[in-house]
Amino acid sequence: MGRECTNIVKTNEGASSKVFLLSFDNGTEAIAKLPTPMAGPAHLTTSSEVATMDYARTVLNLPVPHVYAWNSRAESTPVGAEYIIMEKAPGEPLHTTWCARDSILPGSTAPDFRNFGPVLTAVTNMEKQFGARAFSQIGNIYYVEDVAPHLRDRPLYAPGHADTAGGCDRFRIGPLVDWGLWRGGRILQEEEAGPYADLRPLAHRLARG
Repeated sequence: MGRECTNIVKTNEGASSKVFLLSFDNGTEAIAKLPTPMAGPAHLTTSSEVATMDYARTVLNLPVPHVYAWNSRAESTPVGAEYIIMEKAPGEPLHTTWCARDSILPGSTAPDFRNFGPVLTAVTNMEKQFGARAFSQIGNIYYVEDVAPHLRDRPLYAPGHADTAGGCDRFRIGPLVDWGLWRGGRILQEEEAGPYADLRPLAHRLARG
């Protein structure tokens, strides 16, 4: 960030990540996100998350925070963990605008249906941006350098879906990081998690448990 970090506060912790708010000596703020062991496979989960955020922000022009720094190799970091340091998104948390105080039960909240429409419309429009493009394989998005060498020559999109925003030279489809493929201490080879050409081999992999 080029500034001194003056304060770190943990704001959220769930099954997949711990989130920290970083404050700097010039008044700016940033978000630091560290995955938990439940997040998914080491290296793949973080590298895919960063690449997907970059793809959404730069190719789809969606309002996704800019990533300042990241590392998906825990053993190479001073903190001994994978991390993502990103821009703090502007605006208010959704729960502060989507819910209204319930006068019947003090301290509780109830949905304010007047705000449902704009929120759902915005989410639907973002999903349509992804749905408008057909990728070449079933998998997760990565930077070219983060997939296996044999995947780097494969196209990002399916035939007939031309790249109009410069994504083809930066991104590739790589292994799935869905926890269903990795749960229960399964030790998989990366190629076992895809990418898959169609649903049949993926369904067979899921059926094997």
